[in-house]
Amino acid sequence: MDQLSSEPSERKKLLELSTKIATTLDEAQVMHLLGHGLSSLLLYDTMAIYVADHEKKVLTPISIEGAQWQEISKEKWVIPFGTGILGSVMTTLQGELVNHAEWDSRSVYPPGLETKDEHIIAIPLRLGNQCWGAFAMNRMSVKEFTEDEFETAQFLASYASLALNNIKLINEIKVTQALRTIELEAAVQNRTEEIATQNEELIAQHEEILAQRDIIENHSRKLEFTVKERTIELGRSYDELKKQFQKLEQFSFIVAHNLRSPVARIMGLANIFNQKDLSDETNLAILTKTVEAARGLDEIIRDLNQILFVQNKTSVEKVNVQVSEFIDAIKNRFMHEIEQAGIVVKVQAEVTSFPTVLPFFDSILTNLFSNAIKYKAQTQPSIVTILFTEGENEYRLIFEDNGLGFDSEKYADKLFQPFQRFNTHTEGKGLGLYLVKSQVDGLGASISLTSKSGAGTKVEIVFPKE
Repeated sequence: MDQLSSEPSERKKLLELSTKIATTLDEAQVMHLLGHGLSSLLLYDTMAIYVADHEKKVLTPISIEGAQWQEISKEKWVIPFGTGILGSVMTTLQGELVNHAEWDSRSVYPPGLETKDEHIIAIPLRLGNQCWGAFAMNRMSVKEFTEDEFETAQFLASYASLALNNIKLINEIKVTQALRTIELEAAVQNRTEEIATQNEELIAQHEEILAQRDIIENHSRKLEFTVKERTIELGRSYDELKKQFQKLEQFSFIVAHNLRSPVARIMGLANIFNQKDLSDETNLAILTKTVEAARGLDEIIRDLNQILFVQNKTSVEKVNVQVSEFIDAIKNRFMHEIEQAGIVVKVQAEVTSFPTVLPFFDSILTNLFSNAIKYKAQTQPSIVTILFTEGENEYRLIFEDNGLGFDSEKYADKLFQPFQRFNTHTEGKGLGLYLVKSQVDGLGASISLTSKSGAGTKVEIVFPKE
């Protein structure tokens, strides 16, 4: 109960107040202390204290506090037993906390009075087996009464009931045994002190329960956080395992697809080789074709090794690459083909150097140059434009040509898949863009490609800064 346990000063104030109420021998003073105590401990808009008329079976207000009710006469608030929420507690002899009382079917309001967001605490003031009266408080706002506030109100009400019982007991003793008045008052005082002591013990126990509850809640939150964290980790592991499985499955398919053709050619050539007559003129042609097939097989194995290298490099060292010099070096590898095809290469590097994995970047540019040469323009001068820029959070490589091109929108879902050839006028395995995408992924970068038939191809790669 926050009102009883939040601050030592509040607990002390509550205990002093309850002791004063319990030891008061005047009914009016009990009501005054009860009203004063509630107003100092709880926030409310209106509080009313009622006295019970058991002959007429009604509750009559003797005190109403609250600015919004000052113009309403007390006679309008006489409540028959069993009517409304307050009348109900006279029947049940049990206090009630009713938030949003305007929704409660028992609620009764004077004609013309509009209510919204009314929350009520109603508690009987017991006198033996009957009720001396009752008190009620309301709050007209979105903030509801809490169980802690209800317990605080019941706590003070129990002391007010105790005081009323004490007063009744003392008055009866005065009438019948006047000589024992002082002695009985002392007994009542002792009893009150015992109850106060017991109450302190109850408060201490309640504080311990709250502390244990906090420990359990903290442990529960930590456990929930750990479970979420482990679930995320498990999800990542599952996704990574799934990707690795897909890569393995794809690699197996690549191996089976690419090795079958050259191996079959070599075996076919071996079958027709004339082993009995080595001087057979056809043997030379067979050997030439066998060498070509072996070279094709060697090229495929190099491609497969490159794929394995990219897929197995989960952590690779980056070095600073001099951009212009590196692009020129790759271009020089293809200088014979570039000059033979009459290709103009334009390079604009706005960045001096940038960190990257050298083999990956090398292979990316090599494949892009190779494609640009292989699929160069047939009816116009061929131009390759390379732009390398730096942004706030990334480096950007744009590699563009005016070659044959193809319909990239038509093949959007196949652009970076293996064995996909979008132009068939030259030989190829359909692995170039797949290798480029694998190496871009290995660098943690992203790639996009746009192309139109007869209008060339544009590849854009974004390398994030670390």
